[in-house]
Amino acid sequence: MKKTDIALIIIIVSASAGLSWWIADMTIGKSNDEPIVVRTIETINVDDQKVDPKVFNKDAINPTVEATISGTETDSGQTSEE
Repeated sequence: MKKTDIALIIIIVSASAGLSWWIADMTIGKSNDEPIVVRTIETINVDDQKVDPKVFNKDAINPTVEATISGTETDSGQTSEE
């Protein structure tokens, strides 16, 4: 390679590095050292909340228990009978 080729490569690399730095700085931005005021909320007190007795009672359906309906096909392709 000639000296001019090496100089041209160095100039191109330097220019692209500077351009990349400038684009990243414009995109990301600079850090702001000013404090940020954040709105706070009150704590949630569970004791003050009233639950709906229609939903939360001893006779309510437990959604975590698997329910089997007779006469329907299961995943294995078998019919479940009770």
